[in-house]
Amino acid sequence: IKERLGAKRARYRPSRVTLNAYDPNRKVARRLVRTAHRHVRIVEGRRDKLEEAYTRAAPHLARLEKIFAGAGVPGEVAKLAFVESLFRPGAVSRSGAVGAYQFMAPTGRQWLLIEEGIDERKDPERSGWAAAQYLSALKRRFGNWALALTAYNTGPTRLARLIQRHKTRDLDRLARGGRSALQPLGQ
Repeated sequence: IKERLGAKRARYRPSRVTLNAYDPNRKVARRLVRTAHRHVRIVEGRRDKLEEAYTRAAPHLARLEKIFAGAGVPGEVAKLAFVESLFRPGAVSRSGAVGAYQFMAPTGRQWLLIEEGIDERKDPERSGWAAAQYLSALKRRFGNWALALTAYNTGPTRLARLIQRHKTRDLDRLARGGRSALQPLGQ
């Protein structure tokens, strides 16, 4: 990534197919992609952790992409687990989210079995199926993938309050309305 951005921070031009997949009117996606170089953090010295994550994900990724696509979610969104937990099924966040897809217990219980001795949040394929179902529901609720993914990370109630407060569904405007307002709890 560092070489791609370079000193001049080159701009990436996404294909129409990519833009349409995430934002049918393409305004939000186009703006986000054009300004991504300002928001991407480059972390050096973590290549080994990412390689470990790919090794953990390899047995599951093809199946997860099919599960996501079957739920109407772009298959590549299955890779969300890399961002959430570096694909660590046993990961536990500071706020108590568990598994590769980082489900809090109340949200996870909507689709997964979570009780004493059994926690399906730690099963990569079961939690992947739940993440696909949850993202599909969030897309129906918020209308586009940018907002659905934001709601997945920050919580749908919090995002709905921000939309109501700022009277916009434009993610770029919501983000400018207060960076800390879009950060997940516990960060």
